[in-house]
Amino acid sequence: MGENIADNRRRVFEASGVTVEIADEKVDVVEKWLRKQTHLPEIPSKHMIEIFLVLNKFNIEVTQRKLEMYYKIRTQIPDLYQNKHPASPHMQKIADVVYCIALPKLSPELYLINVFKLKDTNTKNFDAHDYAAYSLNSAELKLLDEKLAVGEVFIYDLEGVSFGHFFKTMTVLKKLSRVVEEVFSSRVKGIHYINCPRFIDALVSVVRAVMNPKVANRIHIHKSYDTLSEYIPKELLPRDYGGDEKSLDELNEMLKTEFLENKERFDKLDQMVMKDIKEVVKDNQ
Repeated sequence: MGENIADNRRRVFEASGVTVEIADEKVDVVEKWLRKQTHLPEIPSKHMIEIFLVLNKFNIEVTQRKLEMYYKIRTQIPDLYQNKHPASPHMQKIADVVYCIALPKLSPELYLINVFKLKDTNTKNFDAHDYAAYSLNSAELKLLDEKLAVGEVFIYDLEGVSFGHFFKTMTVLKKLSRVVEEVFSSRVKGIHYINCPRFIDALVSVVRAVMNPKVANRIHIHKSYDTLSEYIPKELLPRDYGGDEKSLDELNEMLKTEFLENKERFDKLDQMVMKDIKEVVKDNQ
């Protein structure tokens, strides 16, 4: 059985160098500031504020800026947010084309582990903008999860990835990178590539060579999934990778259910996007 929420909070705060009391004080400061920002469409929950504080190392000013951008960016990059409700047919389709899964259990270091993999390798079925939006919808679920994490680990299984997939992804990568940089500030603790096509293997090697050594050392290229367990405990990995966790297919079905269970939240987010876009159009007339 996993640790309870109170223990999880305490451990994450300790890893971040703050006490529960200090964390609560900072949440209150940010919440009071948010209540004065009357242009925002809602006041986020205390838990969501807490997540953003953890992501931003409890820097209040940075957290305030990122939370504001969480709402603003929906009008600035509408093609990643407008008409991207998980219940819409094209978004349900992409859920059967890619795996975009946050594994259920945290690592001993309190890292959240994510797996990205093609489920359907047919390039014609891969829409890069829907894929990017799907990953952002998955990120929304993380904001609803009660447990906190001090960082994230990403597993990119590139089996079946072709140059066609790569080319399509390049068309949306800049926009998605901007969202990650200006909103989520994901604290990346490790990136693992497995089943790399030759052209991507070479590209990653070149990129690593020019990176900051601290970041480069967090990137690992695996010839097979066998070596993943050297970095991630076997009991956390899906059965697809020789682990004890449920299979990717099972986890994907659980993710679909989670989207359905949180339909009300995505309805509200969808309304925020439409409302903001109409206001932008009205202001520009």
